[in-house]
Amino acid sequence: MKLFTIIYLFLIFLPFFGEEPVRTRKNLVIIVASDKLLVYKAHTYSWRRYMHKFKDNFECWFVKSDPDLEVDHKFEKDVLWVKEVDSLCPGVMDKTLHAMEVFLPRLDEFDFIIRPNQSSFLVFPTLLNFLNRLPLEKTAAGDVSTVQFDGTKVPFLGGACYIVSKDVVRLMLENKDSLMHLPPKLENWDDLVLTRFLFSQNISPINHPIINLEGAFRRPLKIFDQFDEKVFHFRIKTHRDDYGRYRAEKIIHDELFQIYYNGLFSD
Repeated sequence: MKLFTIIYLFLIFLPFFGEEPVRTRKNLVIIVASDKLLVYKAHTYSWRRYMHKFKDNFECWFVKSDPDLEVDHKFEKDVLWVKEVDSLCPGVMDKTLHAMEVFLPRLDEFDFIIRPNQSSFLVFPTLLNFLNRLPLEKTAAGDVSTVQFDGTKVPFLGGACYIVSKDVVRLMLENKDSLMHLPPKLENWDDLVLTRFLFSQNISPINHPIINLEGAFRRPLKIFDQFDEKVFHFRIKTHRDDYGRYRAEKIIHDELFQIYYNGLFSD
């Protein structure tokens, strides 16, 4: 009789217990990409050396725009083509949200959606350790600084690489009309638009470490002893013309690959 009572009470009160989200340890990586510049070839080559080597934990796609696409989107090898204009503003946010919408039916397969830019270099094993400690809901993470909105300084989430939980993705898609196809103005760059949106939803971004290899050319093999072991994101952009960037940034990506991936798998 006691057992029956316990089961009866459990069934009555079961709906009042909220379900805890369960980790899949699988994450979606959508890399905003373009073919416009020669240097992008170096970035794409770098990504393809390692982006498909961690399939248990990371599913990776380049996202490219083609406004003349005859369909809404299409998959071609490891590229998701979306019918959007290929531009920095508002194109980056437009193709990001378009890609998120394409993957909406599969969203529950993933813990987080990671949105790096094409020139970024990611260390996936270290990134996975970081993701394992993040809350599965109301989470946005990236390189956090501050920006001033209406006289108030608020946390600013950099657009070089950011991480959002799937509930935040759904929120973004529910509000896509106010986030997509905006006029090409400074305040409508993708990271500023995203920051304003997070602020409006009372979501405080979480900082993750980053190393900026920007400006002057620096060889990672000569300075890797300065790298924090918790860093998983490198942003690479030298101040040169397109061909100069191609030569310099190819070396940077190659040396980062040697530091973090040599010996883990065959090239």
